[in-house]
Amino acid sequence: MIDYLVTGRPLPVALGWSFSVFVVLLILAGTLLPLALVHRWGRIWPRWVMPFAGRNVPRWLVLGPALFVGAGLTGYFGVAGMTEMVLLGQGNRVGAPLWRILMEMLGYTVWGLGLLLAAISYHALTRSECRSIPPGDGSTLPVTRRHTD
Repeated sequence: MIDYLVTGRPLPVALGWSFSVFVVLLILAGTLLPLALVHRWGRIWPRWVMPFAGRNVPRWLVLGPALFVGAGLTGYFGVAGMTEMVLLGQGNRVGAPLWRILMEMLGYTVWGLGLLLAAISYHALTRSECRSIPPGDGSTLPVTRRHTD
């Protein structure tokens, strides 16, 4: 991409079919992953997915990419990017105005934090019940009253 900006000529690989497929997959992942974390079809396969319709979505199929992408965006743009901007001043801006760079860094950082927050919520929502103590064997705690003086 930098070569295109410097020379003004497109690179043959950058505008080929493989790059187009890559961009389409990124757009789908960036759209479907956050939606899967907050909608019902992120937990139960919809009926139009014939072999899996009505079954539970494997937990780590949604949770794994969400944690990876959320941590990656937050770490790269939030921690590393902002640290570089603060320590080195303007950093490597490639001729872009400072407001644009800050807007992009903050946007991706907030997106990463949002994905992490949604992933934590999805984790809590889809976790299984604790089966370490069988019910009915005295495992309930006695009710205690708080004394107010």
